[in-house]
Amino acid sequence: MNMTSPENRSSIVKAGWAGLLSDRWSLLRAVVFLFLAQLIWQPAFAESDALEWDSLSSQEQKILQRFEGKWATFGPEQQRRLQKGATRWSQMNPEQRQAMKLRLKNWKSLSPEKKAQLRENYRRFRQLPAQEQTRIRESRAWFRGLSSQERKGIRKDWKSMTPEQRRAVRERGRNMSPSERRSARERYRRMSPGQRHQMRRNLERRRR
Repeated sequence: MNMTSPENRSSIVKAGWAGLLSDRWSLLRAVVFLFLAQLIWQPAFAESDALEWDSLSSQEQKILQRFEGKWATFGPEQQRRLQKGATRWSQMNPEQRQAMKLRLKNWKSLSPEKKAQLRENYRRFRQLPAQEQTRIRESRAWFRGLSSQERKGIRKDWKSMTPEQRRAVRERGRNMSPSERRSARERYRRMSPGQRHQMRRNLERRRR
């Protein structure tokens, strides 16, 4: 089945946006999300041909109507980023959408320099091996599951480490299996500040 044919793409988009068109405010939030998403997400696309405005479905045009006058000025990647963001938004549950809106609000408050740094970090992340990307995603998911107090303590621990200690922690994590990493995170979570300090010193000694 050709999922990239105009007919199939139109069907997928129509189904995905059905929930967003229920009221005026949902439509507005979707448009704001799409506009900001193109600034945050930097995926690579294989397609090189621009999307003509008339090739969009009627629902797509309704959602993106504020972009109609300048649609032709967008590059192919930018146009497809909007489509990709639309698909991602339609697949989110209410909690995920709320979290995304908060992230977008935080993004708007960043300086141009900080935004450039985050884009570069994302570019480097995309260049990592799949196994390394998975490891990082697992660590982030675990961190988000902690209480605010636990997250604050771990951030403080990380900032107090020397560059050598941080490298030692990263290297040890890369050499662990997924189950070993999960066990190590839980052990670290239960340690006292003194135990964590001693663990960092031991890791640094082993690295030497």
